Amino acid sequence: ESDSHSASKRTFEKVVNSGKELLKLLFSSKRELREVEEEEDLVLKSEE
Repeated sequence: ESDSHSASKRTFEKVVNSGKELLKLLFSSKRELREVEEEEDLVLKSEE
């Protein structure tokens, strides 16, 4: 019984860690997107 409990705890920790990694990826890609949008805005303004 304790074995299955520790196994599920390990699985839970894995899920939490992969969730954190996903969040990091999301935030970094969002940051990159925002920077790209800002660059496009600058290009549009300089073309006027």
